[in-house]
Amino acid sequence: IIAFKEDEPDNDDPELYQTLCGVCNREKSANAYNYRITKYDNNLVSVKDVKTTDNEDPIYYFARLINCYFKTSAVQKNTVEAMNHGNAVWKMSIKMGNNIDENIQKGKDELLKIAQSHFKVKDIQITVK
Repeated sequence: IIAFKEDEPDNDDPELYQTLCGVCNREKSANAYNYRITKYDNNLVSVKDVKTTDNEDPIYYFARLINCYFKTSAVQKNTVEAMNHGNAVWKMSIKMGNNIDENIQKGKDELLKIAQSHFKVKDIQITVK
């Protein structure tokens, strides 16, 4: 875990520091997104592969994939369901935001293909709460 001080302010207020996972940031090519808050920006939404390891739990992978897609903390972690078998339907709820349903539908097929390249999954279902 790497501490990143956003915009290098003059004081040492700990709220100005963001704790980031070095592996996730390298994979996402991002080190300034604030994943502690939900701030949807439709200009940032994009589909990118999120690399994984052979022993990663699909629940964590699915949450990282969707958070990376929205570039924010979108996933309600207690709602994620994901298993690694051919008939699995991965499910989750994300936090409310603008045009979320539209963005989910826009990227769903590509996100599913990415998930299928790493895990055995039949479909993904994302709802908004």
